[in-house]
Amino acid sequence: MKLAVGGDHAGFSMKGPVVEYLRSQGHEVTDYGTDSEEPVDFPDIAQRVTTAILSGDAERGILVCGTGGRCSHCREQGPGHPCRAGARHALCAPGCRTR
Repeated sequence: MKLAVGGDHAGFSMKGPVVEYLRSQGHEVTDYGTDSEEPVDFPDIAQRVTTAILSGDAERGILVCGTGGRCSHCREQGPGHPCRAGARHALCAPGCRTR
């Protein structure tokens, strides 16, 4: 499956292992950022992921952020909003493990 992945600076440390795992399972993964723990405008990255889905460059999107709040906000926008394209988010809080 073609997947688009993006994350904010708080989710950066978890995004790498998620991308590695997905690739190990045979998925084609495109990473849309961020590439460090420096603060970043996460809506810009969410937009890149959803644009990839809407254009057909990806079948699904995964957004990894520190709180889940900004991802949830994108998903709650109106029906014409590009963030409604089907991206999902993973909550990476202290003590949280993703397998």
